[in-house]
Amino acid sequence: MGIFNDKNNNKKSIPFEKLREVIEQDKSGGGIIPRSGGKKFSSDERKKMSHELFNPALKSKYGSEISEKDFKSIIQELENAKKEIKDPLKRINLDEKIRYLKDRGGIKP
Repeated sequence: MGIFNDKNNNKKSIPFEKLREVIEQDKSGGGIIPRSGGKKFSSDERKKMSHELFNPALKSKYGSEISEKDFKSIIQELENAKKEIKDPLKRINLDEKIRYLKDRGGIKP
């Protein structure tokens, strides 16, 4: 179940702070990265990721709430950035973040 298609939250957008909180705490997913053989992001890694990806500059771009469309746009920007990375380890790390965010957002791979 993703952030935007949660049965308790039928909204198409959520507050920016709520998105960061869901990613940092991740009570339902436990930080598990999909299709990684059970590899997990630690709480510190999730907190760092949420601060890197959903920083105040992005808040000024998208406003106080982020929609599912905006979230998909952010994922697409990450996918495009992944194509530019030459270092295989950095590319794998970014791919894991993308898969994790897609899973938490309820976006099909």
